[in-house]
Formats: sequence, C-alpha cells, structure tokens
Amino acid sequence: MFCTWCEGAKFTNQMAKGTSVYKKETIDRHLKVRDHSIAEKNIIISGFAKQYDKDKVTIIQQMQCVYH
Repeated sequence: MFCTWCEGAKFTNQMAKGTSVYKKETIDRHLKVRDHSIAEKNIIISGFAKQYDKDKVTIIQQMQCVYH
C-alpha cells in the first residue's frame, strides 16, 4: 500500500516507500505524520489554484456577455 501524495512529493516515510501492513492503525498513524500533512496541503493548494484559474476565465466571459 502506498500514499500517492507522499510518493509524489518524494518523501521517504513508510507509506511513500510502501507497506504490506493493512491495518487501520497504520493509516491513522500515517495521517498524523508531518510529511503527509505537508503533502496534503500542497495538493489542496495547487488544486484550488488550478480550479480558480479555470473558473476565472469563465466568469470573466460570462460577465462580458451580461454587460454587452
């Protein structure tokens, strides 16, 4: 089992390398690891920024139609 966020961020924690222990406690412990929290915040921020840029163009176009 891997954490794709930690693996993508090139961290070296247990879940980034992969584990064969499929226990809920292992996942719960991993969610509290500092590396995972950093990766999670970076993913959320970059996803929000991409969505904002995409929606910004649509909103501008719709407002131009309304004003004209």
